[in-house]
Amino acid sequence: MKSKLTERGLQKLTLGGIALLAGLIFYLFIADAQFIGWSSVPQSQVATSSQWTSPAVLVISSGGLVLFGLFVILLLMLVYRRWVRPSQLMLESIYSVVTCAREGRFDVRARSDCPGRVGEIAVQLNGLMDQLHLGVDAINKDVVQLTNFHAEGQTNKLTMAVEVVESLVEVSQFKQQIEEDLTKVEVYRRIGNIIQNKFGLERYTIYEVSSSQNRMHPVLVNGEQEGMCRWCRQEVQFRAELCRAQRTGRIVDGVEQPNICNQFYNDSDHPLGFYCMPVLHSGTVGNVVQLVVEPDMAVMFPYIIPFLQVFLRESSSVIESKRLMEKLRESALKDPLTGLNNRRFLEEYERTIVASSQRKEMFLSVLMMDLDHFKMVNDTHGHQVGDAVLKSLAGVLMQQTRASDLVVRYGGEEFMVVLQNERPHMGNQIAEKIRETVERLKINVPGGCLQKTISIGVAEFPTDGTDFDDVVEKADMALYRAKEQGRNRVISHSASETEDKEEQPAVHLLFKG
Repeated sequence: MKSKLTERGLQKLTLGGIALLAGLIFYLFIADAQFIGWSSVPQSQVATSSQWTSPAVLVISSGGLVLFGLFVILLLMLVYRRWVRPSQLMLESIYSVVTCAREGRFDVRARSDCPGRVGEIAVQLNGLMDQLHLGVDAINKDVVQLTNFHAEGQTNKLTMAVEVVESLVEVSQFKQQIEEDLTKVEVYRRIGNIIQNKFGLERYTIYEVSSSQNRMHPVLVNGEQEGMCRWCRQEVQFRAELCRAQRTGRIVDGVEQPNICNQFYNDSDHPLGFYCMPVLHSGTVGNVVQLVVEPDMAVMFPYIIPFLQVFLRESSSVIESKRLMEKLRESALKDPLTGLNNRRFLEEYERTIVASSQRKEMFLSVLMMDLDHFKMVNDTHGHQVGDAVLKSLAGVLMQQTRASDLVVRYGGEEFMVVLQNERPHMGNQIAEKIRETVERLKINVPGGCLQKTISIGVAEFPTDGTDFDDVVEKADMALYRAKEQGRNRVISHSASETEDKEEQPAVHLLFKG
């Protein structure tokens, strides 16, 4: 705009100079006409002014005025070409540089051939554009390395760089949050929030893969924890190799290639596309994230996927660490031989079990059991056969109890079962079923079959005691009475005779085995 005003001003100035020169020439022409006699002025007046209108004076004056007018015009043209026009072109180039910079283009430069402050401004501006160009290009290259995101057709590099940096700051905050989370479930929930709230996707599944067991199960489905397998066939849960993303370790694009995976399941009335991303844990697939969208939403995937992968990549090591910690904790609370919970588990969860039964107003039946003459098995057949007997007993206990019940290897050949019952004295019935099943159990050993029996003592909380440890002690007392009375039987504390507590250590040593 300023350049246009300057150009118009110069045009008006030039026209004004020409008009001035034309006026002077016209004046001289009138003066010459009067001198020759063309004028109607009386001769007396002409004679009185003859000293001013003599031919020599008129010629000199007219020539001087013409030369002066030409000098003014030439001077104006010189000023315009030498100073005004270069400044005008430079201002136009500076305006173009600023306009391109606002659009994210930093490869345009201003003219710097004008002397003075304007030229210095152009030089400084070009230097600033060089720095911005190098800096933004470096940021964009780093972004490509971090996210594998190529902004095709994106001209505003500065805006893109700002948005990417903001996203990376969010990723850094996300990493800190999940590192401070206590369990992997909390991490999965945060990933679900990112998928839903940041990227606006409502249909998705996060699978956890167990390569050693060839299984994968959904841990988060459309924001719901521990949901059913919603967008894949149920078989993938028990045969993880059926999942193409898990098997190949590569992204599966079911939007561009709808028939690429035959395990995708869509029971809706309208077509849906899917995008499955494997998440690697130490070189193996530990998770699979499945996104399900309508076809018209798939155009956003090229922008969403690179940034979502950054979140998943940052979370992979954290999830792997928390899974490992859970396995270590589980191994510390599990008996490695039988796979049952151990005594330490009972000690840690005792208060939780009691509080749950009190809240639900239910009875707890404690079954203490011991294999009869188990030491003889180890002495006669060896420890391998003894281990097989213990595993077989653990299998019986798991079959005869419910998922809500607690089965514990208490130590050696001693086992404990804690039953949650709605009515009192139901523990005796379960204990009798366990005894009968163990009595009929045939265990294959080298040279034939082995059959064993079991003795069980039963006590009930809170019927036999308001303290759980006291109830366990009474169940232990009932167990050794069963041993004393001939083994292979169930004895309930409430139905047995009361004995002196001080004598029970001797009874324990006498009848165990």
